[in-house]
Amino acid sequence: MPNSSIYRIFLFIGAILLSLRSITPLQAHGNHHLYYVAANGRDNGDCDVPAKACRSIAYAIARAEQTSAKDAELRIAGGEYRLSDADVQALMRGLFTVQASFSDAYNIIDDGLFASFVYGPSVFYRDTLIGWGFVPMDLKGAPPTSDQYQKNNATQIAQTGQVMPCVNGFAAQIYACDEMVLLSHLPLWAFSSQPSRMANIWGFVSKNDNREYVLVGVSNGTAIFDITDPLNPKEITTIPAASNAWREMRTYQVWHEDDQRWHAYAYVVTEAWGQGMQIVDLSYLPMTATLAATYHQIKKAHTVYVGDVDYVYGVPTTGTIAYAFLNGTNLDRGAFHILDLSNPISPSKISTPTQTANYTHDGVGFVITDSRTADCAHGHNPCELYIDFNQTKVDVFDVTDKTVPTILSSVTYSNARYVHSGWWTADKRYVTIHDERDEFDLGISMTVRALDLNSLRAPKVITILQGNSEAIDHNGYVVGDRYYQSSYQRGLLVFDISNPQTLREIASFDTYPDGDDADYDGAWGTYPFFPSRNIAIGDIENGLFVVRQLSAQPLPTATPTTTFTFTATMTPMPSATASVPTTPTATAVVTSTPIPRRQVFVPVVTLFVR
Repeated sequence: MPNSSIYRIFLFIGAILLSLRSITPLQAHGNHHLYYVAANGRDNGDCDVPAKACRSIAYAIARAEQTSAKDAELRIAGGEYRLSDADVQALMRGLFTVQASFSDAYNIIDDGLFASFVYGPSVFYRDTLIGWGFVPMDLKGAPPTSDQYQKNNATQIAQTGQVMPCVNGFAAQIYACDEMVLLSHLPLWAFSSQPSRMANIWGFVSKNDNREYVLVGVSNGTAIFDITDPLNPKEITTIPAASNAWREMRTYQVWHEDDQRWHAYAYVVTEAWGQGMQIVDLSYLPMTATLAATYHQIKKAHTVYVGDVDYVYGVPTTGTIAYAFLNGTNLDRGAFHILDLSNPISPSKISTPTQTANYTHDGVGFVITDSRTADCAHGHNPCELYIDFNQTKVDVFDVTDKTVPTILSSVTYSNARYVHSGWWTADKRYVTIHDERDEFDLGISMTVRALDLNSLRAPKVITILQGNSEAIDHNGYVVGDRYYQSSYQRGLLVFDISNPQTLREIASFDTYPDGDDADYDGAWGTYPFFPSRNIAIGDIENGLFVVRQLSAQPLPTATPTTTFTFTATMTPMPSATASVPTTPTATAVVTSTPIPRRQVFVPVVTLFVR
């Protein structure tokens, strides 16, 4: 062996020895005081060696203050932690150098491998927390205690097979209601995967068979239900995924010339680090759905939006290609990413905003063709707008040219606590705004605002509702002159939004009977776009509800009677890490039997339901 090679080996061994020496911090740092925090630690002792780490950051702060440590460093291992604003302020006083997402075994900081998730602090501290290596999460992310889970499972029953009218203000003698009837309820224990909690939901109608499907984000995956018969929802399958409190999804449907039928896909995101975006193939419903691929160019995302598609079928409204917007990813400080869906199972990134790197919590888009297009970039007409809700303000983007998203304006309002989400009105001149923390932080009654977009370059924020409870408004969707809002502990609220400057409540269904407080329990999401006018509600603790407004009339639509033949994979469902489905190997013929339309009698009103 040449002498130079031997010399390199000795250098390499020496480097290893030096690196090993560097991970004995108490000896290496002399008077530099180290404090360790780990999710499996215990709040006793001095927390000064990794094997005796504290459990809470607050305890480590107290220990350092008691010992009057100077030049102290706080090393926080991967895991989930809760912090108050006071805790953050204590860390900011300068007593500590803070290193979150830290592995002492490797002496490195890596928020991918060793992420320290933090719950609780106000949005105003997000940049500081990220700078320390934390991955900030929403307050509602804390999982329910085992006692809460046992209580929910013990007290809930599945309610299916018959309409449960609103009698003396209650459906099934449990759920407060007004002008709504309960068609079915499936608690979490009735789901095949036995999830501990529910996140958001979405729906779509298959253009192959006109059946209505609900996609339900749960703690351990995405459950898919056929609710064409709303009295008897049927779970088709659950796509497994990494465990997490968040799961959001949108759908896209495209015609395939090869087999002369529609193919449908769901794009599912979560805050679970490393999960990426799952792409679920819905093309062979009602027989099955499978994981087609996983987009791994991101580690996580908070929400996803598929732009310029109708919300019933997920079919593009003005073009032939849909685009996905990924919000709150781990890249570019969370600014939205635009993906080309030309190949639905292999999306490609087009761009992210360069003028601003603000975190995007949620977003919604639409196309305008009126005189306001003069305010769009380069006079785009038609002009596609994307409304970016980024916690402290609302940004209005022109995304007509997907390669160069251009910001048109930015606006906020007094006492903005967590600018969360919203939806556009039928005239496209207003966008509702939900602030997820104003009721919680300020002790005010439910307050809903709207963005007045009569001027794209100088929009205004107006207040359109001050409600009669402290429950928190979360997500909402407009269908014609109706606004359907999931309102945590108040459940589903339905408003007349024919005058976008003033909401008027006209119906409600409370999925969370235990209170109407400013807290993060109850209805996370709703889907009101089904042609049947049946409405799905997802409740964090209480599961899936299907309800109907008494005055709702179904839209004209084809009866689900289609018979079709297709080639489908008959192998077991791929795991959550699969990237491409196996080659089709078997042929199956599926005939969907028509569900008879039946007349259901309730007091005073006759309902027609599928």
